Amino acid sequence: MKEDEDSWPFRAPVSELFPSEAPKYLLQVKDPIDLRTIEERLHAHFYLTHEMFVADMLRMVENCLEYNPKDGDYYALASALRDKYLRTEVTEVDVPASPPK
Repeated sequence: MKEDEDSWPFRAPVSELFPSEAPKYLLQVKDPIDLRTIEERLHAHFYLTHEMFVADMLRMVENCLEYNPKDGDYYALASALRDKYLRTEVTEVDVPASPPK
């Protein structure tokens, strides 16, 4: 996701990318997260389950959707990332026919 052209506003904390907006953002968004923090957590083996990882990714998108107006550019970018990479339902799971040896 971080290589996607739509992900640029999510690649670092809001305080770094948008310092003038950060105080207002942090008043409304109580649990901010960004792709850099998620990547650092991956490398630190923070995520014990796939669900924990997905929860942070969803929270990143949901924070943006909640903060920004529906007709705004950031809302559109967050929606695009959600639609491309994050599904809230799993309807099918690929299971190998036999365990790997």
